Amino acid sequence: MTQQASAHGLAWFQDARFGMFIHWGLYSIIGKQEWVMHTDRIPAPEYEKLVP
Repeated sequence: MTQQASAHGLAWFQDARFGMFIHWGLYSIIGKQEWVMHTDRIPAPEYEKLVP
């Protein structure tokens, strides 16, 4: 990507007022949602094994 294209993309992004919120947690490692421990009944010791 050229510096000009990058500047153009940044200008568009700021002008369009588009935003994105990305929330990462241990559940993202297994491709699930925030309540995975509850919904899939995963015991805490098992879930804690996901900690890097």
